[in-house]
Amino acid sequence: ADRVIRVATVPCLVIRAPLHLPLRNVVAPVDLSAASHGALEVAIAWAAELGPASGAGERRTSLSVLHVLPRTMDIPEFALDLREVEAALHTGIQEAEARGGGDDLDVREVVRWGDSPIEDIVQYLNESAADLVVTGTHGQGILKRFLIGSVAWGWARPRPWVSASSAR
Repeated sequence: ADRVIRVATVPCLVIRAPLHLPLRNVVAPVDLSAASHGALEVAIAWAAELGPASGAGERRTSLSVLHVLPRTMDIPEFALDLREVEAALHTGIQEAEARGGGDDLDVREVVRWGDSPIEDIVQYLNESAADLVVTGTHGQGILKRFLIGSVAWGWARPRPWVSASSAR
């Protein structure tokens, strides 16, 4: 299953816990890469389609788009401008919404500093009581993933999530 998810060119739904419908809280952790932009489009589509029906009197599905900045980059020598990151995230969300139609969603843009992207994503997932997580994968092989790690595989174990692999 691991290899299928890594090399698939279509979204893969991995269920490791019950998926409760309609969706109330969807989280899309992004790193602003092409893979995460594709996953964001999938997140918008799934949240819109699997959320409460319009006019059903229920609150809209919340889609939190989360970007974690490593605290190690918060140094004067690196000069990372948080406003630029927030603007890039906002632009990416607007572009994905224009292609995927997230009109009925309550979209939240979340940028956090953190010591470990995996731990910070897990903490946010627990805080938000996410029903579904949608993430992009870069399709790295096992050796590369072992050497540089994989954020998606680090947090995805206990919850339902959709993996949207980058196009080949």
